[in-house]
Amino acid sequence: MAQRLEYQKHQESISARREFVNTPLTLENAIIGMLATHPATTEMDREVLLQCLETCILCSTVCSLCADACLAEEGVAHLVACIQSNWACAAICHSTVQLLVRQQEPSWQTLYLQLETCRAACEACAAICEGHSEMHEHCRICATACQDCTSACTRLMGTLPLIK
Repeated sequence: MAQRLEYQKHQESISARREFVNTPLTLENAIIGMLATHPATTEMDREVLLQCLETCILCSTVCSLCADACLAEEGVAHLVACIQSNWACAAICHSTVQLLVRQQEPSWQTLYLQLETCRAACEACAAICEGHSEMHEHCRICATACQDCTSACTRLMGTLPLIK
């Protein structure tokens, strides 16, 4: 019986790989393909994990772009706190992605704490960017990305196995 289950799992993995090869490579399709073909199983809800990964990647990118746009503005002195918050949020979102993609025996406590940190950084960055959103469209976009990331981290935190 155990051999049959292993064989079935192997066949499903082959099927998922074939399906992935014939799909256009987008961020979402790449993550789905990698999770589907990863030999380790996870206790995390894959849909919620996918959404969090995509949102963290987007937020990291948008925060980096917002910092760069702030630096290009005239009179950048009033944007220093925004730029620093953008850089911090981008780095934390990136680190969160790096931890979330490790499917082999994750440390649930570490993941929870990282998601909590990401959520806090995104909340802080969103608040600062909102303060400039009427004057700078890039700050409005960044605040929205940070708010979405905060929500995605919160949702994923709610699906993690209980920490004992």
